[in-house]
Amino acid sequence: MTSTDTRYLIVADPVETLDPEFDLGVCISTELISRGIAVDYLDLLASDAAQPSERYLASLPVREVRSSDAGREAFWELGPRREAAATEYRVILQRKDPPVDAAFIAHPSRQNGLGGSSWASHPLELTFHGRASPAGASPQDGINALDALVAAYTQIRNLKHSLRDDVRLAGIITHGGDAQNIVPERAQARFTVRARDWRYLEQVVLPKVRQAAEGAALAAGARLELRHHEPLFRETLEHPVLRDVARHNFEYLGEALPPSEGGDGGVTDVGGVTWVTPCIQIRFGMTSARPHSRELADDTVTPRGIDATLMAAKVLALSATDLVWNPTALDEAQNTLRRVADQAQ
Repeated sequence: MTSTDTRYLIVADPVETLDPEFDLGVCISTELISRGIAVDYLDLLASDAAQPSERYLASLPVREVRSSDAGREAFWELGPRREAAATEYRVILQRKDPPVDAAFIAHPSRQNGLGGSSWASHPLELTFHGRASPAGASPQDGINALDALVAAYTQIRNLKHSLRDDVRLAGIITHGGDAQNIVPERAQARFTVRARDWRYLEQVVLPKVRQAAEGAALAAGARLELRHHEPLFRETLEHPVLRDVARHNFEYLGEALPPSEGGDGGVTDVGGVTWVTPCIQIRFGMTSARPHSRELADDTVTPRGIDATLMAAKVLALSATDLVWNPTALDEAQNTLRRVADQAQ
């Protein structure tokens, strides 16, 4: 059974161009349908968006998403096309690719907030290759990949004594061998490598981490393989113009902005966006659950969660409108970003 009281519309590119593994619309539709919420799909190219807004919004050519599974070749099972008005939907989701003039993003939280800073991050995977041999009968014939990894782990952790205080190096061993009586021929670890400044991270921290790992491999006679298993996440730039605009609209809607809960060392992909275009990620209070938990996900479809999300959407819409009607403010935000980006070269 699906509920039509809270109906979602996902506006996206033609189905054949979507990547079900990564496309946000596919991921969201799968979760919504599993929760019994009705979802429709609108192909961006299925109608003439140049027609008058009132006519366009009153007759959207939508199709019901009857089921969604990213693991299937036909990941969406779609119903027949029908016309629907935009007013039938409680939530409409649409993704926009760059370039954009500015970006306003909202993230669920325990309280309202105006974004803030984050750390730069570029995680690193270390794989040591040795040579297997019986650990009891002929350990001398083997090359112990785990010994190399343990030495590298210790040296990387000790790098904190020669780096700035705003560096975080933490790792786990994901593979340490295959049998206790065999010299491990392969060992692997993953490290989170963070700093407040992405340039210091890339130019100072990561070279030292690589050198430590290479030295450990050389000492053990092992071969080292390095790869970044996640992309570089830059630190978040704070854009004063956007903060002021968002603050005004929280207050316009009668929403409180309490002091920040604090917390440090976090990483977000929004950080990279803030280096490309003026951007802010506001927080909206809709839960008492801890961040990124199943409990928080469950709260998103409660009346409190839905009301808070609608409030946040209003802050985003009002803030974007403010920049449209005040191009001087938009120019100021973009010029500020250019100055910061130029200094980073």
